[in-house]
Amino acid sequence: YSDLCLCPSCYHCKFSNLHRPSDIMIGDFWGIEKSLPEIDDDKGVSLVFVNTTKGQNIFEKIKDKIDFLQSNTKDCLQHNLMQPTKMPTNRERFWDDYYKFGFVYIARKYAGYSLKGRLKKIIVTLLKKLGLFEFKRKVIRRR
Repeated sequence: YSDLCLCPSCYHCKFSNLHRPSDIMIGDFWGIEKSLPEIDDDKGVSLVFVNTTKGQNIFEKIKDKIDFLQSNTKDCLQHNLMQPTKMPTNRERFWDDYYKFGFVYIARKYAGYSLKGRLKKIIVTLLKKLGLFEFKRKVIRRR
């Protein structure tokens, strides 16, 4: 989730908005736990935007075969539906490290597959299960 290994074009994507040429747009509904927590099952929920009359006609033909809940655009907005991903400042360093030292090195350095990284993941998981993770984030933000 660090955006370090995206294609260079992703940082300048002209489709990072709601004005797309497609009739229907389908993707992952990131952030559903904030806007529709009652249907968040931690398994993932798809997001469908119907952009045209043709798309609406297609959706009408299939909607009785799927489970869906209508929402509004504001509740569905995600970062990449408003602007391209910001290029990380250490992206060039990441790729230099990859070409010099290989995958295992960057996995440890950037993806948390070191002992420190694994311990951090265990602690975060434990804090989430105890309901203390959001509290911890709020306390840290105040500083």
